[in-house]
Amino acid sequence: MDAIAGISACRSLRSCLNFPLGRFFGTLAEMISAFDTAKGSQWYVFANSICQSEFAQQKLLNYLLQGEKKTFYSDLAEKLSENYPLAIYPTS
Repeated sequence: MDAIAGISACRSLRSCLNFPLGRFFGTLAEMISAFDTAKGSQWYVFANSICQSEFAQQKLLNYLLQGEKKTFYSDLAEKLSENYPLAIYPTS
């Protein structure tokens, strides 16, 4: 286990609601790999399939706002915008 390798991915995931789905799942796979390389490999396969799909460039938050939990994610986005805007609007 090389948890230190996952620090960068963890930091990136703090603002993941603004990520395209392909980047989100790729970053998630990177973090998981730092703790379990076998599981991380499985997540990379999944992430690559997302990257090759029509969903690759769709923003995570926009996707979540279309689902059955859209009210929850809308409220979450509003709270984050007020209390931690970098989660929704990252600067880098």
